[in-house]
Amino acid sequence: MTGVRRLGVVDEIFYREHTGGGTPVVMQGLARVPHRVTPEDLADAYASLAGGPLSSGISRSRVPLARNWFHRDVIVSPLLVDDVANVVTWADDCARTPLDVEKGPVWELRIGHVAGGGSILSLVCAHAVADGMSMLAAAADALTSETRAPAIRTPTAGDDLRDAVTLARLVVGGVTRTARQLIRAPRAQRTQLVAEMRASRGSTQTAGNTTAVDPTWREATTVIDIDAVAWDRATGAGSDADLAVVLIADLVTRVRGEPGPLDVFVPRVARAGGVGANAVSTDAVRLRGPEDWADPTAVHGCMLAGQSVGAPADVPPEILQLIGPRLSRRLVPEPGAADAMVSILGDVPAGLSSLGADGVAVRAMRPSSTPAHASARRTTADMWLIRSADTVTLSVVAPDVTIRDRGVLDGLLAGVCAARGLTVRRW
Repeated sequence: MTGVRRLGVVDEIFYREHTGGGTPVVMQGLARVPHRVTPEDLADAYASLAGGPLSSGISRSRVPLARNWFHRDVIVSPLLVDDVANVVTWADDCARTPLDVEKGPVWELRIGHVAGGGSILSLVCAHAVADGMSMLAAAADALTSETRAPAIRTPTAGDDLRDAVTLARLVVGGVTRTARQLIRAPRAQRTQLVAEMRASRGSTQTAGNTTAVDPTWREATTVIDIDAVAWDRATGAGSDADLAVVLIADLVTRVRGEPGPLDVFVPRVARAGGVGANAVSTDAVRLRGPEDWADPTAVHGCMLAGQSVGAPADVPPEILQLIGPRLSRRLVPEPGAADAMVSILGDVPAGLSSLGADGVAVRAMRPSSTPAHASARRTTADMWLIRSADTVTLSVVAPDVTIRDRGVLDGLLAGVCAARGLTVRRW
């Protein structure tokens, strides 16, 4: 048995989204397999998932200011099988499965038998209990070994009280240091510090699209493959993230019909010494105009100048766990506060090779998002990138009401990629 496992700052943000503080966010992993997969084929993997780290619910602390905590006593969804006509449409439907981050189920595994042959697998989990990389790692472990996560100790009232005191001391100390800096600093330094505090909040939230829209609208999604050799050629001296930002900036510009400036959120792994299930932090990258994303090398300089999105200056991020959702949103904008988001997930975990999958994709979804919610957000498109040996797979979600459906998104994305010498293969 391990000790008490508390929520980290990012976990808390997603937990609040699930419990009335916004629109719930789920992570989804997809694996395309050329042969027919049966429930018997996944029986051991399903059992490992049921006993693994994804089967974590959240309990509210009983002492004010103490952090909420994870527990293992959750309902587990059965393994489900569907017939599938369109892979991406089916995946969208899977993402809408109801999840309960407190009692469970907090994840769901489905097999889709595709018309014409082959299978598609979907693993959906609440973002509050896993980020994209930890979800993939849990799936890979479940496929290659019997995974049994250690039991988590339930905190006592004394544990909660000590945690509340520790957290309060940490935050008060950080706020006090920042206040002293402001008071004692010379005027020029004080002005610079205030500017840094404002920048650390990321982009200023602006009104979203106000175009009248069909009330049945849902955010458009697509998944595409690109040949890895062609991708690396287009990347040149840049990185996967640099080229992905180029593509998302081109896409946003085509949708809006204006050349920027643009703000792009880029999550990065921060797992060393991290607390909780989501071990990521986010940089806000400002692109002033087309010259900043003319090519991956130009983007790279903007990436290096990116500002971390979080609590201001030296204030500990844990302050977000002490204050209510409204105040925390003023300090750290929701993902919809940027024009776009790009998430780089690296290589497909080796453990997934046992499936014989010829394609793997990962994305985050807001399955209950409505036209009203999307219109209030600033974001035009989000992109997730994952690599296999010979393929780069991009998952794109467009919460912009001016993108009416997948056909429009596919056309825009194909045009953007073609302009950079890339040919797309749709899932």
